[in-house]
Amino acid sequence: MHYKNKNRFFAVTIFFLLIFLLFFFSFGKVGKYLNLREQNSSLSLEVEDLKRQNTELKNEIVKLKTDQKYFEEIARREYGLLKKNEMVFDFNKKQAKEK
Repeated sequence: MHYKNKNRFFAVTIFFLLIFLLFFFSFGKVGKYLNLREQNSSLSLEVEDLKRQNTELKNEIVKLKTDQKYFEEIARREYGLLKKNEMVFDFNKKQAKEK
């Protein structure tokens, strides 16, 4: 009888250990899956945003190549370029007071 109890205890212990390991690895993989799913969702949003930005940049390139007025506007606003025979007068009040 004593020998049967030891075997039963050993079998029950192994059974619960296997159940514990099964749950441990299952929940570990579920957690990893949920984390990867969230990361995938985040990356999908980022990809969509980058696609939108790419489209906007392509449109701007086309405008810069084809629309002379837009090109001139950007050149003046962003780079301060002037046409021939143009002059810039700066009537900033702060600079006038300092002189």
